[in-house]
Amino acid sequence: MENNFEYKIKALDAGKNIDIQMIAAKLQLPIVTKWEMPLILNYNHKDVHIYQFGAFVFFDFLDKEIKEFISYIEKLIEDEFKTKFEDELNIIIDNNIKKSFYIDFNTETLHIKEEYISKESLALISLTIAQSVSLERYEALSDELEDDIEKTIVKYNKYKHFLSIMKNIAVGKALNLIKTRHEIISDIMVLDKPSITWEWNIYDELYEMLARFFEINRRYKILSHKLDNALESYTVLNEINEGSRANFLELLIVILIVFEIIMAFLHI
Repeated sequence: MENNFEYKIKALDAGKNIDIQMIAAKLQLPIVTKWEMPLILNYNHKDVHIYQFGAFVFFDFLDKEIKEFISYIEKLIEDEFKTKFEDELNIIIDNNIKKSFYIDFNTETLHIKEEYISKESLALISLTIAQSVSLERYEALSDELEDDIEKTIVKYNKYKHFLSIMKNIAVGKALNLIKTRHEIISDIMVLDKPSITWEWNIYDELYEMLARFFEINRRYKILSHKLDNALESYTVLNEINEGSRANFLELLIVILIVFEIIMAFLHI
């Protein structure tokens, strides 16, 4: 590679999980077993990484090639993806820099020496940008949750006198929210580092730098806080609904007891 060789990495969120095992089976490729390992395909002599948590990472693809590849995968597994969110990172291979690598935040460019361009370093870059773009999907979802909570509160307030006989929708919403939190932690794995970062300091340094650039931890904390508040709101709404229902049942019991007493008195 020559000095100052430049190319672009672009990540697209698929809008949902991707069945990479099915893709591998269709193409007769080895099955991916580790969570941080993507399915790597070659398209037009360029690499694309596919992550099961719902991200495509393209190495120096043209926009036209990206659309063609997405269409190809959709036809291959008979599924459709809504690639709403995207993220980019420019890479310049420059042996004249003093550090091993650094990120220029103004130009969103990673400057790195040729000796540190390897399969492992590219995998770390790919994973981090994939995590970032998938977080965007959940960040948008958290905004939708806030709107949904507000609508639910308005509904509960409007029909507060009928809560005892209304369907308890808060329980279902709380369960969906817990499922969402589980997906973020277990699928995107933002709380865990790739195994190679524990073995090599240089890769740990690279991953930490990329995570700071994409603000992975900060964004996860904000997202986690929003999910906590949403879960607390649904829990309170559930308690209100259950309390109203319990009071209604107690009232029915009292009415039945009084009715039995009256009937018993009339038969005397």
